[in-house]
Amino acid sequence: MESKIAITWSIPAMLRRHTAGESSLRVELQEPDFKNAVQRLLERFPELAEHFDLNGNAPRANMPIFLNHEQITDFSSMAVVLRNGDELLMVPALAGG
Repeated sequence: MESKIAITWSIPAMLRRHTAGESSLRVELQEPDFKNAVQRLLERFPELAEHFDLNGNAPRANMPIFLNHEQITDFSSMAVVLRNGDELLMVPALAGG
């Protein structure tokens, strides 16, 4: 029997308009992969879907994702294995000049 893990999504201030002001979401995952983590995030906050390529389950180019303070660069299912207590952070790119 597989055990669940719990991870936390941290939501930056500029995206909290999509989350009713919530700054984080703790979710339990049966499958410890990034795709499952994205699905759980979007179940709770569907308005965040605009920031993901839902076919590839990866963030759009202007939305880097960090796992425990390290940027994820390869979103293939084998590359991003999540562990109990991990934190995923969405960091929207800023434009301007």
